[in-house]
Amino acid sequence: MTSIPEYTETEIHAELQTSPVPVLVYFISPYCAPCKMLTPIVEQLTAEWANQVRVVKFDVFTHMLAALRFGVMSAPELILFKGGQPVVRLHGFAPKPKIIQTINPHL
Repeated sequence: MTSIPEYTETEIHAELQTSPVPVLVYFISPYCAPCKMLTPIVEQLTAEWANQVRVVKFDVFTHMLAALRFGVMSAPELILFKGGQPVVRLHGFAPKPKIIQTINPHL
């Protein structure tokens, strides 16, 4: 499995502004059962999309106010950013085929 780097709000904003590829932010909570189910899938996709998208995770429990600024009300949530702007969101747990179907058109 590919480890997903965990970012702070400052690091995410910097990544969103400078990344030459789309950035998929995985909003997660350590106490969230659906997050624990989704993490292995996101790790697989991180490896599969290595040259197409940058995947980072963000702990909504630790950074609640920052998560709200991103419009995240609960975890897990995946948001794909292009050019610093959100282009697609997936709320809650989704199986791998659904994530691929939703994200791939934007890569």
